Amino acid sequence: MIQNDILDIFLALIVIIFGLIALVLSLFRCKSKDHSLLSIGTFALLYGIRYLAQIQSMQTAVDSDNITLPYIESFITYLIPIPFFVFIIQIFGKGRYNLVLWALRTCIVFAIIGICSDILLKRPSTLHQFSAILVIFWVSISITNIFKRGAPRTREENGFLIGLFVFSLFVINANLVGLNIVTWNWNKEELGFLFLLVCLGYIAANRFFDNEKKLITVNQEMATAREIQSYILPQRMPSIEGLDIVARYIPTSAIAGDFYDFLVKDNRICILLADVSGHGVGAALIGSMLKIAFASQEEHMSNPARVLQEINRTMHSRIEGNFVTACCIYIDTDKGLVEYANAGHPPSLLYRENEAAICDLTNEGIILGPFPDAIYNNVSLPYKMNDRILLYTDGITEALNPSGEFFGDQRLKDYFRSHVDLTTSQFIDELFDQLYTWSNKTASETLDDDLTAIVIDFD
Repeated sequence: MIQNDILDIFLALIVIIFGLIALVLSLFRCKSKDHSLLSIGTFALLYGIRYLAQIQSMQTAVDSDNITLPYIESFITYLIPIPFFVFIIQIFGKGRYNLVLWALRTCIVFAIIGICSDILLKRPSTLHQFSAILVIFWVSISITNIFKRGAPRTREENGFLIGLFVFSLFVINANLVGLNIVTWNWNKEELGFLFLLVCLGYIAANRFFDNEKKLITVNQEMATAREIQSYILPQRMPSIEGLDIVARYIPTSAIAGDFYDFLVKDNRICILLADVSGHGVGAALIGSMLKIAFASQEEHMSNPARVLQEINRTMHSRIEGNFVTACCIYIDTDKGLVEYANAGHPPSLLYRENEAAICDLTNEGIILGPFPDAIYNNVSLPYKMNDRILLYTDGITEALNPSGEFFGDQRLKDYFRSHVDLTTSQFIDELFDQLYTWSNKTASETLDDDLTAIVIDFD
């Protein structure tokens, strides 16, 4: 008997293999919003299994009691329109008046009702006549809905419509025969399905390779952005007599939003630490603009508020949809003086050794970018030997533990107070180790935001 059904078994296996290949390929696109491969694979797999279950020799060989396979065939008949309409939505959208979406919703509800009906009545195919009517109705509506679209169709869409049309002729014929409306039966709906699969395979392959090309383009852009960022960050720490300066930067992604730079003249230094909203190529480009804008402020470096004001004017209207928080600090070692200004950035911390106390350098100012006429103010204060300043971005205080709790300002101050005896390098390394411990992550993992810290010791 199997020899008589060898062609049908062969066709069923081809369809199943096609479905499995599509499902495997969809795993490589698990983060993509395009579910066309997943829907094609599910559709083909369900159809192939149902086809096998309908072959007489397979029923005899697998199901001696002739009970299981009819239920499998029945359940698949209820379910198989669902991935089909998912694919249509992926290619053509939800349709005018969301008609294709309503087709999907109707098929999901009907599948649940049909399966429950078979189980409760203890016999398969209790609602197959209604299923046939439903398929004919929604396939006809969907085709009409797609053909009446005003926009010109692409080759992919035309290929899909041709395949859908040919397969629909077979499906409609099979369902009309099942309803005893017509007597002539083409008897090979599977050939129409294989024709449709060829069309769907063309579309899926086209989309797959298009996505790969886009991914390669994105990777090239990211490589360019990484190169840009490697140039805009200082390659080495400045050497100023009487100061020990160390910076650490750990991005949360390949291209992050934190930026810092130095302006040095004689025994004076101006430090800018900034946090660009967002990540990726856009953040890297804004970082490069920041570097240029900051580098042009050497004549104003002794006035951090003026530096921020000029940077803000430069950045305004060039970073629409983004903003920058920043703090700027100027240190004159000859005068033993610190000038500090802030633009929406977390307050820096100053440790006074003679008082064994930590104070916030609070000087609130508005973020950079959106407001062209923003005004910033300086805070001026003297420093003494063995004092220490910590500049940081909010990725440090907003590091989350598994319970969703922030590391917070107070823990940072407690850490600062209890580790002032460490060198600047040891201080930052230990701080970052504690943040990883707090977040329950290893050094090979990334935190939820970029980590940047600059420590300045007055020796």
